Amino acid sequence: MPKQKSDKNSKIPAKIEAESEDDFENVELQSPPAHRVQIEVQDPLVEYRTRQSSVEPLRKNQCTDVICLLIFVIFFGMVIFVGFFAMTKGEDNRILTPIDSNENFCGKDSNVLDVPYLYILDLYKCIDIHSLLVGCTSDSICVSKCPDKDFNVTDCTENDIERIRKEILCDTFVDKKEIHSCEDVEKLVEEKRCASEYVTTKSISRICMPRDIISTLNETFLARLFKFRLFSGFRDIAIEAINQIKSEWKEIVGCTLSSILICLAFIFLLRWFAGPIIWISVFGLLGILLAGSVFSFMRYSTLKNNPEEQNRRLTNVKALIQNLFDKTDTWLWVACILTIIFSIILIVVSCIFKRIRIAIEIVKEGSRAVNSSIFTMFFPIVPLILQGLTILFIVYVYLKLNTLGDHMYKLKGVRNYGDSCKCSGEFDYKERAICDPTTFKNNCTEVGTGDLCKKVKCAFEEEDSLKITIFKCINVFGGIWLISFLSAFNEIVLASVYSRWYWTYNKSKVPFCALCTAVYRTFRYHIGTIAFGSLLIAICRILRLMVEYIKAQCDKYPNKFTQFIIWVFRCVFWCLEHFIQFVNQNAYIMCAIKGTNFCKSAKDAFTLLLQNGIRFTALFTVTTCLFMMCKLLISIGVATLVLIYVHNYEMIAPAILVGIGTYIIADLFFGVYSMANKTMFLCSLEDASKNDGSKTHPYFMSRRLSKLLTKSSKRESTIAEK
Repeated sequence: MPKQKSDKNSKIPAKIEAESEDDFENVELQSPPAHRVQIEVQDPLVEYRTRQSSVEPLRKNQCTDVICLLIFVIFFGMVIFVGFFAMTKGEDNRILTPIDSNENFCGKDSNVLDVPYLYILDLYKCIDIHSLLVGCTSDSICVSKCPDKDFNVTDCTENDIERIRKEILCDTFVDKKEIHSCEDVEKLVEEKRCASEYVTTKSISRICMPRDIISTLNETFLARLFKFRLFSGFRDIAIEAINQIKSEWKEIVGCTLSSILICLAFIFLLRWFAGPIIWISVFGLLGILLAGSVFSFMRYSTLKNNPEEQNRRLTNVKALIQNLFDKTDTWLWVACILTIIFSIILIVVSCIFKRIRIAIEIVKEGSRAVNSSIFTMFFPIVPLILQGLTILFIVYVYLKLNTLGDHMYKLKGVRNYGDSCKCSGEFDYKERAICDPTTFKNNCTEVGTGDLCKKVKCAFEEEDSLKITIFKCINVFGGIWLISFLSAFNEIVLASVYSRWYWTYNKSKVPFCALCTAVYRTFRYHIGTIAFGSLLIAICRILRLMVEYIKAQCDKYPNKFTQFIIWVFRCVFWCLEHFIQFVNQNAYIMCAIKGTNFCKSAKDAFTLLLQNGIRFTALFTVTTCLFMMCKLLISIGVATLVLIYVHNYEMIAPAILVGIGTYIIADLFFGVYSMANKTMFLCSLEDASKNDGSKTHPYFMSRRLSKLLTKSSKRESTIAEK
């Protein structure tokens, strides 16, 4: 296109908002903002080309990591097929086949044919993290029916033996006629062969579950938490707290949701007050540490000169704490630790003092970016809901696949305890031989007593075929990959919104629905990049799950060397996962800025961060401390307002719960804000590396931030030359 001639007397300061040369005819000419570098050109098209040469904007979008996208689509199709296969072939009534702690299938194995229901002795053990990997670890027994009333043997007396003998729940090998005293009852309970107590239950898939399961879990939790006499006085307080939460749950939900507005207002105000808040926090922290150190040394000196104050007796919790803080060693350790922390922080602040100012400007830029597209604060809720639905789907499909194994009965225990059981008639009496539970029960008896065989049994087994095993692996890995994919999708969409805001000269020209544009651009071009990054995370998480499974199995046979090796692997894979997450997040930001593939984006981001390591350290430290302080301030403030509002300072439990809920919401919102700050930081580094602030290569960043970066760069160059 030939260069156009223009009248010299009509120079037009222009800012171009066109996305391409084809859109140039529709460009509206306007004066640049006061804080931007003004470029006077005779031809607006020349200015457009000048701007295009000064940055690398999102102009050359193309599909990235197509191969990974194809792999993801194929694998996701396999997950859908496995889910469809499981739902059409699996049987719902066999999803939860009850198995007691002795690995007897209730109602199916030869020795428990007449007791089809399962009663769990300690329900609380079935809701911890290990239960997700290896199943419920609580002792359990097969019973003929689920209890329909409450029972307890803790206050056993000799007059209650007859009643206890009739009502107590025990496994099939306990002869209740042999229970003659409370000592017999205590012995059976200690051996986990009988239940010490039970509540009214109902059958759910032949598992006896308490009718009021929430109350039961609360009581079980409290019983475990306060089983030590030292803390027994807190039990009534905890029960009262639970009752308060039940009665005030509507107010708790309302106050927690109202904290959303407080979080939004706080982020909006950080645009102007980020600097004072950060400096007050830095010097306030140093002052607190210094004061604490001085006080600790003074307290240490006082106690050293008055040794009689250290001779206190332990009688309760308050006395225990008082006794701890009346020791000279305690205050000496506290003083030394506070002094060391104070010295480290003081040295770090002195070294990065100038960079903290850059971090403050980045925080302000992030606040402007978030305020320009406030809907991004709520966008993470969508991936969060989809992740929850994914977890439900994967778990349900896995349970359905469990019902598709080959079902059969085989002899168990013959190899080790074959001499203790004798079978009559024609019977293939060898380990893992095919058997019939009814035939075994009628023809096989315990040697010497003639009772039912205890250690040898005709056991029910479910053996997965190779196809079902492969389907389970596809289902689990696909679920973890999809969950990681949704998290990555959230990050790259947010990075697209905020990078688009940064690379726009006139901020008033940012599209109203920049979030919609970012979602479209991500779907259109960068799904392959998301699939690549999330695949790395999924592989790492699978490795961590394998280590946790091995740990759960090894815990049955404790060995210090094995525990150490497992601990090392857990630490290594934890660090690896967090490092990959760090690389991925920065790669997504560079992908949103340049539209490049995952490897190129990760390389560019890593190069920029290595070249600006001190600045990145300052930004990471400042934002982490600032956001933590903001989250604590909001959560504590809302909890305090709840106490003031109800005019009842004994309602501490609902206030604490509101504070926890508020902290979770604040963490979600400040996670978005953190993504905005990281995007602004990488954008400013990219801007500074491509442009120099001249008329031909102007900065996109604000004037104040450009001055700070320029001064910092010149100072670093001078130091490097020296």
